[in-house]
Amino acid sequence: MLICLGQNVTVIDAFRAAEFFGINVLAADQQDLADRFARKGVDRFADVSWRRGKTGAPLIAGVVATLECSVRQRIPCGDHDIFAGEVVHSHVHHDGSPLLFYASGYRKLLP
Repeated sequence: MLICLGQNVTVIDAFRAAEFFGINVLAADQQDLADRFARKGVDRFADVSWRRGKTGAPLIAGVVATLECSVRQRIPCGDHDIFAGEVVHSHVHHDGSPLLFYASGYRKLLP
């Protein structure tokens, strides 16, 4: 699993120090939650139901699926860091359409 984080994001140092990271696949009706986590200067987890996974990574309640990844490599690249992770735990919580963000906007899966 690859994730790319800008080197100026507020959580970059936490990711650089972490051995694990979590991926929460939001449901199509969780756009407000996605927008909240994209904002700067707010406590993203305030009033959000979450728990620590087996690796300690934060996993959000009510999402379609969760993945916990072990950091295998961090690659600085331009103004981003690329984190390569190995999925060590995964769980599908419920059937449903995932929230998709592509080409600067939210999208839906076609039937």
